[in-house]
Amino acid sequence: MAVTKQEVTQLYVATFNRAPDANGLNFWVNAGMTIEDIASTFFLMAETQAKYPEGTTDEEFVTTIYQNVFGRDPEQAGLDFWVGEGGLGGGVPRSEMILTVIGGAAGVDLEVLNNKTEVGLYYADEVGENHEDGYKFSLADITDDPDTVASAKSSIDDLVGEIPEPSEPGELFVLTGAADRLTGTDKDDTFEAYTGVNMLGNDTNTLNSADVLDGEAGRDQLWADIFMGSSNILTSPRPIEFRSTEVEEMYFNAREMFMDGLITGPVQMIPGSDEVMDILPQQWQVVTVNGRQLLDVDYIESYYSDVDLKVYGLTTNKSDGGTAQFSDMTISMDHTSGSTANTQSQLVKDVDVEFHPFYADRDIEIDKLGYGYYIDGALKPPA
Repeated sequence: MAVTKQEVTQLYVATFNRAPDANGLNFWVNAGMTIEDIASTFFLMAETQAKYPEGTTDEEFVTTIYQNVFGRDPEQAGLDFWVGEGGLGGGVPRSEMILTVIGGAAGVDLEVLNNKTEVGLYYADEVGENHEDGYKFSLADITDDPDTVASAKSSIDDLVGEIPEPSEPGELFVLTGAADRLTGTDKDDTFEAYTGVNMLGNDTNTLNSADVLDGEAGRDQLWADIFMGSSNILTSPRPIEFRSTEVEEMYFNAREMFMDGLITGPVQMIPGSDEVMDILPQQWQVVTVNGRQLLDVDYIESYYSDVDLKVYGLTTNKSDGGTAQFSDMTISMDHTSGSTANTQSQLVKDVDVEFHPFYADRDIEIDKLGYGYYIDGALKPPA
């Protein structure tokens, strides 16, 4: 006769005092083993051996099982029986003792066991395959009081709310440097805009102001290498102003500009000294993105950048007509430092995100309405 989820969950309760994860529960239910075989096999598991290491006395073991199942210590008569010749002292396997204790539950003890089993099954059903490896949802606080069941289920609901939706890999879309109009799928798509080369052999952005990106559904990402938009060092640098909807995550690699063999960043004048000279004005050492037409963005990162990144004019507008909160936005930095071997370029490069004062969500009180930036999720209003 096949074992049930309830039987296996009771075994988790008695052995570990925790809820089963869905994968483990389904494995044992479909293993084609009897509950006796499963209980015995539990003692071959690393978790069981860690919980009851070599040297655990029979008295310690019995006391732990009673605490796991009933939330109380054994009465003296029960303890004496199980450590004596009629029980573990007489050669009864510990796995068999566990099943006997479960089967003998009555009265308040049975209510406690049933409540723990109910919560254990609830955890497995609600969390499902999103269970995090190594996480243990303890059942130690469950008693015969129904309120403890309701409280535990509420905690599980909160936990489920923190679990991100599993990723559904979508398609890869590669920008060309021309006027790209790309529409994603209903899954998690990736848009790549890495540096290209123009007819003169100079680096050129493949992400430019004529591009229109629509991620459609899913959670989509843009990965872009970018430097300032003008190839003429005598003119002012141009910000990049592209359009996007439903591309939630944007990763920018802000790069120093190389042109006809000329490094246009800070150059060390004397080897080994701290003296540097900027070949081009400071504005060329900042990559600027106009964010006023970027809708639905909630994560911006400067990654492996060797110049500053500035995103200005960003709004909290959503493509469905709604408005996001500032707290929904995260700005992050990853390995942002200069690429050349001089003192100035090795400094950590800044990321500056400014929200447009007329489009920003006004429900948030900050020092200067509409402007602020986040570092790893923490709001940093300007002074």
